[in-house]
Amino acid sequence: MSGKSGAKDQARSVANKVFFVNLLDPANIPFDSAYAHELKEGGVGLENVTTTKPWADAKEALWDYSEWLNILDKNADALLQVKSFGDIKRAQTSRMTGIILGTQGANMLGENLKMLRAFYNLGLRVMGITYQHRGQFGDGCGEPKDGGLSQLGERLVAEANRLGIVIDLSHVGGKATLETIDASKDPVIFSHSNAKALCDHVRNLDDEQMKAIAEKGGLIGIVGYGVILTKGRRATLKDWFDHLEYIEKEVGVDHVGVGLDAYPPTPEWWYEEFKRMFPEIGGSYPYETDIEDLSSPTMWRNIIPGLLERGYSESDIVKILGGNVLRVFKRVWKD
Repeated sequence: MSGKSGAKDQARSVANKVFFVNLLDPANIPFDSAYAHELKEGGVGLENVTTTKPWADAKEALWDYSEWLNILDKNADALLQVKSFGDIKRAQTSRMTGIILGTQGANMLGENLKMLRAFYNLGLRVMGITYQHRGQFGDGCGEPKDGGLSQLGERLVAEANRLGIVIDLSHVGGKATLETIDASKDPVIFSHSNAKALCDHVRNLDDEQMKAIAEKGGLIGIVGYGVILTKGRRATLKDWFDHLEYIEKEVGVDHVGVGLDAYPPTPEWWYEEFKRMFPEIGGSYPYETDIEDLSSPTMWRNIIPGLLERGYSESDIVKILGGNVLRVFKRVWKD
């Protein structure tokens, strides 16, 4: 057996042991049936989808949730809504893709925290605090003054803990992330963030933030979004591995996951509008934003050979590609 064929066999063997979790699918366009079945056939175990725009109000968010519930009904042979850890196990045994109806912000609540229970009942299990800019719950990472959590934000953290919702700090400001980590009784996550030391971008994390989230028992999902991977050229899969390896060395293998932030394809008009709204994210990035070998969550198996080449054990790869997320979800969710 040649070395190349042996490496392929090992990668296939590892893939068979992995329950792959993608911590962030931006879902810029709602799933159609073709994409739903592509996920299932690609062996994607669990996707946290962005159910509604982070800046949506309650009316728009409820409309989006109803649309997603219809999508799940129409694709019940491929997708399974996940609202509990038991649902994850059902997705695993049935070889379907579990879908979490998550959000990247909490603007839809207004200032009425009682609304959170309604969204919880619809399936909200992963929730951002705020998105880029200043909101009622605190400052996003695009705010230069970095004002931290508001008093209402502190109450939101407590209510999310009570219900069993995983708090997501991607897009949240530096001070607010540390205050949330300190205030939360449960582990929290960065669903899709990279290392500021390798790419100095407002969306990325400094070492203090990384270590704080690990000390709380949480994790960081490494992003396949070129804007926050590198500057001056289109990002490659090597850049993605570099961020993963840097973060893993800072916080340990138990606190790393995958949040690809990829969805095929993002329409040009949508991306131009996004850059207009949030120029601090991708306004000056002239390249294609995806990584060619990670342009879809269905391409997750491309990660395995690179991790093996960098010396990660099979057990570590199983953790990185899903096991760590399952540990956090099992602890936070109220099954």
